[in-house]
Amino acid sequence: MATEEMDWDARYEQKDTPWDKGAPAPAIAKLVDEAVFPEGGKIFVPGCGTGHDVAELAALGYQTLGLDISQLAISQAEKRYKVPGARYVLGDLFDPEWMSEASFDVVWEHTCYCAIHPSRRRDYVGAVHRLLRPGGLLVGLFFTDTQMPEGEGPPYETSRDEVVNMFASSFTLDSERIPPACYPNRVGREWLMMWRRK
Repeated sequence: MATEEMDWDARYEQKDTPWDKGAPAPAIAKLVDEAVFPEGGKIFVPGCGTGHDVAELAALGYQTLGLDISQLAISQAEKRYKVPGARYVLGDLFDPEWMSEASFDVVWEHTCYCAIHPSRRRDYVGAVHRLLRPGGLLVGLFFTDTQMPEGEGPPYETSRDEVVNMFASSFTLDSERIPPACYPNRVGREWLMMWRRK
């Protein structure tokens, strides 16, 4: 099922949200300690869900905007988190209207890419490229071992090589490695990549 066909509000209403761990990605605090994110930078979080990562980044000092296609997710984020510097927007990542004036220093990718049907992944790359300023950074914690059958999802399977194939024409791979921290059930299943907008 393609992302645009998924009823994300229904998933949140039914509490069928296995991707929501109730806490921010453990890697964020470690990456901030490593000064991966530029000090005072503006960060965009696509597919932010109920806002854990957005709130964490804002609490750590970044102006952070989260986007999600689910009204219920955005409402829950706004209700749960009142963190200065955190904003939430209802919208479609592939709709150019809302992002016409956007220019971010960093895009934090975590479980948005894997939620998008593989047929739209090049659209994702194009959207992220437009959202970043020249030289901006995509910090991606890619879910490379979803344990889903090929073609089924979300989350849809990907691999390190598939991500490289998607991003290499528009981005330069600065670095890649095992994430410095993960949710307990994601250990060994994610791959951290830092892509610089060309």
